[in-house]
Amino acid sequence: MPTRKYAIWAKGSDDGPGHLIDEYDDLFDKYGFSGNGYSLAEHIESIIQEKDAGLLTHLDFDPNGNEFLVWADSEDAVQRFMDDVLPVFGNASTMEAYLKQANPDNFSE
Repeated sequence: MPTRKYAIWAKGSDDGPGHLIDEYDDLFDKYGFSGNGYSLAEHIESIIQEKDAGLLTHLDFDPNGNEFLVWADSEDAVQRFMDDVLPVFGNASTMEAYLKQANPDNFSE
């Protein structure tokens, strides 16, 4: 397990909208995914596996139902994570393009 030095986090909120998980909940649901923290972790891990599989040895995924959390062991790992994930999950249109082509049968959430 990599050293937990840097946290990359997104949280949903029962108190109101404005967090990543809440903001895109309908979009995930539209394509058959839950969009919760576990779901985000599955999709993000899949994206990283495809783009930069070696990065996974520097990350420790620790989501729950209301939060996405991954720990990185270095600033380089954080930057690589952002370089891989932001082009896909950086805005609603790129996220929808990704979710549209993702097969729900390949994910448990």
